[in-house]
Amino acid sequence: MKLRNTYGKALLHLVYPPQCAGCKDILYFQEHFICSSCLYHLPFTEDHYCLENESYKQLRGKLDIQRVVSMWYFRPATRVSRIIHHIKYANKPHLATYVGRLYAQELRASGVFEDVDLLIPLPLHPWRKLKRGYNQSDYFGRGLSEGLEKPLMRKILARVKHNPSQTNQDRIDRFDNVQEIFKCRKDIDLNHKHILLLDDVLTTGATITSAGQAILACFPHCRISVATIAKA
Repeated sequence: MKLRNTYGKALLHLVYPPQCAGCKDILYFQEHFICSSCLYHLPFTEDHYCLENESYKQLRGKLDIQRVVSMWYFRPATRVSRIIHHIKYANKPHLATYVGRLYAQELRASGVFEDVDLLIPLPLHPWRKLKRGYNQSDYFGRGLSEGLEKPLMRKILARVKHNPSQTNQDRIDRFDNVQEIFKCRKDIDLNHKHILLLDDVLTTGATITSAGQAILACFPHCRISVATIAKA
């Protein structure tokens, strides 16, 4: 049966060869989601080697934060933007899990989050999740959780307001748009825990800030760090 499945996958690969999410080149049989060339050329931030990196500075003063790391730099019309588009809009949530596993290897090797107790992905509003079919931050968290060997807790935060898209909003409007949109459960004590908040792209930091404030309002003695796939 296993041999038959292997031949079936090989035949499927020949008939419908998978394309790289970054450059659209055909993937070799041993490659998954992203080709070796893209993995080599993707703009890694190396945030995990520097405490006061650009991602950290993006949130400093807005939220009581420990560490902030982003895997890649995000720029329009690049490999990274195409990967993010595939994750969010092309029904490829497992690509986010694959990216999470890749990043977990880097983070674990650096030891930057050894003392993290749990991972919390930022939730989507139920209406948006129903429309998309999945939460991309959740799938990113699955890969990180597996690689870091830390528990992923999906139901700590709830998104209670459906805010408009922030794509074309300026910095001030983005912060106004996400005020009090998250609610935190109080029946699980998170005090004295180190929490790693997860999102897809760090832009102004407005959404992450709102989520972190909701957690700290309930559990003022916890510590919060942030990890994202990319930083704009």
